Amino acid sequence: MKVGAPLNLPEPEVLQATVINPGKATMNPAHVLTPALFTIRVRYSPMLDTHQINVDFMGAIGLGTPYIPSQSGNSAQGFVDFNVSNTAVAANLEGTCTVKYEVVSADGKTPSKELTLEVQPLPSSLLNVVSIPEAVGGVIDANRKNNVLTLDYPFMGLNQEYFINLKSQSNRLLTGKVSPEEFTAKRIVKEIPADYLPSQPNGSDVTVEVRVSLNGVGDLNSATRLGVPPPYKIKKAIGIINHIDVGGTPTWLVTSPNGKFLYVTNNTTHSVSVIDTTTDKVIHTITGLNGPYSLAVHPDGSLLYVGNLGDKTVSIFSTADYKELLPRIPGFNAPHGIVINDRATRMYVTCNADGYIYVHDVASRGRLSSIKILYPTGIALNPSNSRLYIADYSRVSILDTSTNQLVGTGIPGFNYPRDIAYSPHNIATPRVYLTNQNSNNVIIVNAGTNIAHKTLSGFLQPYGVAINPVIEHAYITENTGNSLKIIDVNTEEVIDTFTGLNQPRGVAVLPNGSKFYVANAGGHTVTVFSA
Repeated sequence: MKVGAPLNLPEPEVLQATVINPGKATMNPAHVLTPALFTIRVRYSPMLDTHQINVDFMGAIGLGTPYIPSQSGNSAQGFVDFNVSNTAVAANLEGTCTVKYEVVSADGKTPSKELTLEVQPLPSSLLNVVSIPEAVGGVIDANRKNNVLTLDYPFMGLNQEYFINLKSQSNRLLTGKVSPEEFTAKRIVKEIPADYLPSQPNGSDVTVEVRVSLNGVGDLNSATRLGVPPPYKIKKAIGIINHIDVGGTPTWLVTSPNGKFLYVTNNTTHSVSVIDTTTDKVIHTITGLNGPYSLAVHPDGSLLYVGNLGDKTVSIFSTADYKELLPRIPGFNAPHGIVINDRATRMYVTCNADGYIYVHDVASRGRLSSIKILYPTGIALNPSNSRLYIADYSRVSILDTSTNQLVGTGIPGFNYPRDIAYSPHNIATPRVYLTNQNSNNVIIVNAGTNIAHKTLSGFLQPYGVAINPVIEHAYITENTGNSLKIIDVNTEEVIDTFTGLNQPRGVAVLPNGSKFYVANAGGHTVTVFSA
């Protein structure tokens, strides 16, 4: 060969790949798992020891296009091998890569022909590594602790990001990175949040989809999906799961908008208990109140409003540090109900003793309107906040919130209704539920026509009412019956009764529908139910 004559460089070889035709090869990624590398071989003639060989492996951005250090030619061997981490293959699953090299010699740089390398998908047999080990016969007990188990999968790497998507009536995405302990054990155990499965309908399916970021990008959409096991069936038992000690005569309760906290008024010990709904433990007690009874939370969760029967005021507390924002708002004789509209511009307070509902500006705290109503108790806004439903002595009054005027003469036929709840279900035929205390029944109102639609009898002094926003159930406490009844809001019939309570009054449901809480006024506890 003459000095300066150009080299004629063929395409490189990938030893673990199969050549389809000149310039094209295919690779089964299972062939590069052990050892965790693949080999690019550069072979041409004449190869000189003075040659510098630069190899390029071009695929997906990031790990899919690795840096490969240069090597010198090997004239005795006639070829040079470049060992590359198998992470480059993992990043290019079901993709196409280009492999080439150039030789730097005294005569300059000479490029080789290119090899097109197609990377096949991983065999499905290697991806069936995901399960919920606590399931029995494909059924998950939603009332116990459950985990997603991911066993050793191809190309598992330290600090590799993974995504677990739980899919049911509502979905939940869990994320994480492979820890040193998980990498050593070759297994990932991720606990399913305690509130997720109970929030799904009983008997519904849940699918578990796990994706791993083999390309190192950390993006869900580009992550590789592992094998998806058959759907699991959710089984849960509705019932009492805990009792929480609070103060004296717990009466009403309300959850924070995000569902992380529950606030309970303790009427005779003049306090409010703050409960962490994840642990169901009291984390703080707000003291210095005066016969606290009703309460509400600001829509952004930052403020807690408490109605004091003793000094006829409404107290406002910061939920960040539980400090009271003085002065208290005066002029409320027996504040039995408080509600704040979604825009946080208006506060409505029913005062049972003086027979008024008062409208206040939230920002200034000033009173805007006073509407005379006979012995009002519970109140509830409709979803658009255009109407306020008020339980009073013998009827349900309806307030137009744009004018602060009563609409008509209300809905008659009640006997001291205690509490009221607007159903988030039955959208086509909206419903309002009222506990008609003195008549021992529950009346369901058609909010579209404002007519009493149905009466359910057989209650023992029904007191509090709440409706699950996810599961189509309404919960009714029976104050003298020491029990709780569940109503199916579709059939509008009682479907279950739970006893063992102690003069239950208020009831509140978590926003995700997984649990509800009952205040036992006859004792000093809040009872926790799995929904």
